[in-house]
Amino acid sequence: KVKELLQVVISDEQAAQVTEKFELEVAKKLFTSATLPRRIDGLTHINSMVEQTNLREHMLKHQIEAEEYDSVAEWMNHKYLCQWLLKNNIPALLYGPATHVQLASRGDEILKYLAQRDVLTDKHLDCLWDHTKGKHQAEISTIYETVARLSSQLSEKHIEYLFKKLES
Repeated sequence: KVKELLQVVISDEQAAQVTEKFELEVAKKLFTSATLPRRIDGLTHINSMVEQTNLREHMLKHQIEAEEYDSVAEWMNHKYLCQWLLKNNIPALLYGPATHVQLASRGDEILKYLAQRDVLTDKHLDCLWDHTKGKHQAEISTIYETVARLSSQLSEKHIEYLFKKLES
């Protein structure tokens, strides 16, 4: 394993940092590829990193030992992951004009994550909402289902913003 090789020459924490950053970059490369299966694989891996980071932060908060879990981020934290998601424009790629309904239906965990960290913006919600314009009913339903799953994590301001969109 690459991480084990790295640990021979650098600290465990540095090796975790290098490998987790590399995993995100590979996931981004897959997510932005031309073929849908690769894009789905990339998004699946990004979602996995979100889950692993949530688990790491939960373990740190509650002083739980990592051995109790199979897959947990060793270095990644909320601040870094949020910055990475925003810097790489992942919400816009998820719900932008070039996306596919299969991606849109799998993206709500990322939006929930950003909402929980108070970094979800009206611009992100616009991307989500604009994805319904001129689309087939199945794609529109997917977005509405995403909004419904996301709603429990949204601030009052964001709910009001989406409600205005719904009314217009």
